[in-house]
Amino acid sequence: MFGSLTLQGELPIRGKHFSSFLRHLDKDLATLDKLKIEGAVVNRLACPLLAQINVRELILQRCVLEDDGESLINAISCGSATFQTLSIDRIHGGYYHSQSTSSLNRVLNHLLHAIGDEKCRIKHLRVGYPNFDVPVSLIDTLQNNQKLESLCLCNANIPTKFWIRLLDEISRHQSLSLLELENMWNFDQHEVAYLREMLATNFRVEVLINREPIVKQDWLDQWDEVVFPQLCFNRFRRGVTQLGTTVDESRKVGLFGAALLANQFSPKRIGLLMSIHADTLVCLFQTPVDV
Repeated sequence: MFGSLTLQGELPIRGKHFSSFLRHLDKDLATLDKLKIEGAVVNRLACPLLAQINVRELILQRCVLEDDGESLINAISCGSATFQTLSIDRIHGGYYHSQSTSSLNRVLNHLLHAIGDEKCRIKHLRVGYPNFDVPVSLIDTLQNNQKLESLCLCNANIPTKFWIRLLDEISRHQSLSLLELENMWNFDQHEVAYLREMLATNFRVEVLINREPIVKQDWLDQWDEVVFPQLCFNRFRRGVTQLGTTVDESRKVGLFGAALLANQFSPKRIGLLMSIHADTLVCLFQTPVDV
């Protein structure tokens, strides 16, 4: 049994292709306890390998799946994925069709539908998104997958009209025993107290409410809500700078995005997205610069 492995976009894997790295990872390790990939763009060649790794827990945060998550979705729906714990937070597809929030949740919707398949092996699910507009897919998932044992909603901005339907589905679920609400920033203290009381009196599901005060940190908020999706899809609200360089004198690296953001409460900062053009991992790194 191997422990946990975290791959962050700030740490480029140089001299070794990401897909090759995943092949060796799958070959050399019998079972990986936890694999976390954060702030990265997983290219088309690496996406199928990602779905094949023998891992118990898979965590994807602030990632782009260039195949629109098709490999992962197919592995989940047919039951070939080995992991039983899945955490997905701010997952985007490789194609950008519109500026609407619903298009950004397209991959998340498809993943939730796959988790609702009867062959799915996932028992523990954590879902997070700054603008959560997929409650219908989540309700369908709960209806179709009666194997889920725990559900965590993080940073979820679920409309009030969907809460009754969602909570009703949770109360009738066969195996769900834990509901965790993490940083529900659209709730005020009175709503949280009301929700806690309602869940405690009506449901047999254990409820954990973790609502830490969220300080609007200018860079992190801009990165999650504006910079990251716009950089990934090569659309910018402000000026764009095209740059280029090489890595190890052989690999072409294009800084194909540099979006300049202005915030009246903080200094202006620049976010850079670095793309390594090959079947390597596309690395994201944050470089705050006062201008």
